[in-house]
Amino acid sequence: MSLIDANGPKQTATPSVLWHRDAGLLCGVWLFMTSTFVVGGAYDTDEFSLPHRVAFWLLAAALVVFQPVILERMFSRFTPATLVGAWLAALSAVLVAIPVVAIEIHALKSTPLLPRAADPWIQFIPFIGAPVVIVAGFVLFLRFAWERRHLDSGAAPEKTADKPTSARGPIGPETLYVRSQDHYLEITTDGGRRFIRGRLADLKAGSEVFGFTPHRSWWVADRAIETCRRNGRDLRLVLSDGTDVPVSRSRRELVRARGLI
Repeated sequence: MSLIDANGPKQTATPSVLWHRDAGLLCGVWLFMTSTFVVGGAYDTDEFSLPHRVAFWLLAAALVVFQPVILERMFSRFTPATLVGAWLAALSAVLVAIPVVAIEIHALKSTPLLPRAADPWIQFIPFIGAPVVIVAGFVLFLRFAWERRHLDSGAAPEKTADKPTSARGPIGPETLYVRSQDHYLEITTDGGRRFIRGRLADLKAGSEVFGFTPHRSWWVADRAIETCRRNGRDLRLVLSDGTDVPVSRSRRELVRARGLI
């Protein structure tokens, strides 16, 4: 796992603001690609009227820009939570995007948006492969670069050797709670907040001594729980810092066994 420490509890660079969820940057790449192809009349689309050309390239560019990011996030759920796993998910996303985009562009040939002869879509793969690899590869490269920039921006200059054991990985006595978001973990301790690339199951070994997992996306220390409240038929744990944690119905007995209800 790769560990990135945040500088205190006010750190705001959470996985929810990493660039693959930043619509502004994605839309910027999409609109830049659209305008470039519209102005250049790429792939013989200069014979279309300007509104027709704009409509086509808005759709085509969206398929090439957004789909690889969606595919990468899907594949990252099944690859190891390591740098190699991240690049494997990105490579798989690019390779899968090629035939997917080829099929989609082929389908557009049966619509007024792309009045072309409907050749077999398999023969269309070599034609569409190069631009998809270039654009999708560039978009996913930016994803990693932007993600690293956000996480590193709050890195603390503290020495790792001065931190308790759990600050370097496993859950320990000073951990308050851990939240899983995609393939990242947000770990909150008495000393602040940090983020690691990994899965909650990888950190839970021995953690039952200090707390439990009320939900598949959360681990909570017993000492961090202020109260347990009902919200209709659901249960919620309220933590000492005001964080509201859901309790899944399959884990209610764990909450009851700890005397919280």
